[in-house]
Amino acid sequence: MSKLEKRQIGAHIEDVHIRDSYAAAVKAYRRYQNRLRQIDSMPVGARGREELKKMAICGQRIADALNANI
Repeated sequence: MSKLEKRQIGAHIEDVHIRDSYAAAVKAYRRYQNRLRQIDSMPVGARGREELKKMAICGQRIADALNANI
């Protein structure tokens, strides 16, 4: 991630280290936000929902997890 992108995302944060961490977290969330919303709308228990989110972020297919009855 470029310095410019970090500055744009964390413009309101002065500490460079905190801004870099914040920018990385925001970029990761933006990448997965649609998938996480889809999982939130699925009719599974809270524990299963968190497990599905973990699997999605780790790159596993949600369909495979659902077939495994999580």
